[in-house]
Amino acid sequence: MNIKRSLALQFSLIVATILLIFSFLIYQNSSRFRHSEFIDRLKEKGFILTELLLEESEIDTSFLGTVERNNLNFLQEQKIFVYDSKNKLIYRNSFEIREPDIKIIKEINLGKEIQYTLGNLEFAGFNFAHRKGKYSVIIGAYDETGIIKLDFLKTLLFQIFFGSLLLTGFLGWFFAKRSLNPMVGVINEVDQITATNLHMRVKTSKNNDEISHLAVTFNEMLNRLESAFLMQKNFVSNASHEFRTPLTSMKGLIEVMLMQNRKEEDYIKTLTSINDDINNLIELLQGLSELAKVNSEFMEEAFEPIDIVDLLFDVRSEILKNKPKYSASIKFENFTEDINKTIIKGNLALIKSAISNLMDNACKFSPDMKVMVAIHFSNDVTIHFIDEGIGISESEINHVFEPFYRGNDTRNISGHGIGLSLVKKIIELHNGTVKVKSTQGIGTVFTVTLPTFTT
Repeated sequence: MNIKRSLALQFSLIVATILLIFSFLIYQNSSRFRHSEFIDRLKEKGFILTELLLEESEIDTSFLGTVERNNLNFLQEQKIFVYDSKNKLIYRNSFEIREPDIKIIKEINLGKEIQYTLGNLEFAGFNFAHRKGKYSVIIGAYDETGIIKLDFLKTLLFQIFFGSLLLTGFLGWFFAKRSLNPMVGVINEVDQITATNLHMRVKTSKNNDEISHLAVTFNEMLNRLESAFLMQKNFVSNASHEFRTPLTSMKGLIEVMLMQNRKEEDYIKTLTSINDDINNLIELLQGLSELAKVNSEFMEEAFEPIDIVDLLFDVRSEILKNKPKYSASIKFENFTEDINKTIIKGNLALIKSAISNLMDNACKFSPDMKVMVAIHFSNDVTIHFIDEGIGISESEINHVFEPFYRGNDTRNISGHGIGLSLVKKIIELHNGTVKVKSTQGIGTVFTVTLPTFTT
């Protein structure tokens, strides 16, 4: 069932429920009012007839019955019984029905008002005080007019209910269709957008409604998709280039060596060059593997407390062990003995990879191969990676975190342009930030901020 029909049906059901409840309440209250009004009429008629009976003692009872029937206020199938204080019947106008039960008469004699129904007749019993004594009066009749009116009301309510239900269903469908037309337009426009025309956008209106917000949300999603597609395209192109270069170099060297017999030194030199290219490919594959791991869904529940100070010294030791020419120093801008301010929460392997990349880059792009790591403790942990290297130009600084991007001044330095994009992904996964400031010829500062671990 589509939304239009669903909305129309739900709207109809809501209105039907409301109408049903109101119709029931109207009928029930009308029924109670009719019964109450008829009982009042019975009592009034009973008072009058009993008063006439007791005041005009010479009137024959049969004549009283004739007067009663010829009265304009005579009730349909009217029955009346009058008893004295000893519960003795002194008057009845009909023998078509049996006398009321003695228990009812005794209750009336005690001053209670009684109401009951016998077939289609409604009866009212009450105590009548007269100067001649106390009497019990029971009078009943059929409220033909009231019942007819009540039946008419019931028929009218049914007609209104079903008529309103049909009208509500039609109007609900009409207004649902009218309300959803803009959404249908959005759907039709979205259906036309494919991978080949991601530049297209959904038309938005100036109305500040849900449909307008939906269109804006779609456009924002398309912006992200187009950006992701473009990034993926560039990624594949750059990755292909990075793989093709060393493979082409290796193929060329092997073909040259196969043209004729060479000296042993030439074979050793060629194999060493091929080995270097293979190591570069392994390094590239490792970087791509880490980048894919970071881009995949990562469970924050797997994070653990990490002492950032211990981690910095561990990474420094590993880098200096693998590359003895590098130099790295660590200083504390505000040393703290509060261990809680040195603990972050994260994935140890990923944080270690990010810090290692930043340290290695700083040394790699500095003529003196040195990096200064400055750490500051506050509500967050802030780490500055400072080098005195070649620097980054203003036109390139906004691209340093893009995968495979390499500045013009770094073409002669080994690398694949994956490290910094990996760093940015890792830090953002840990709810942190990474920023860069640089001046060409003076140096570069990468600043990482990570939230401290709170229990």
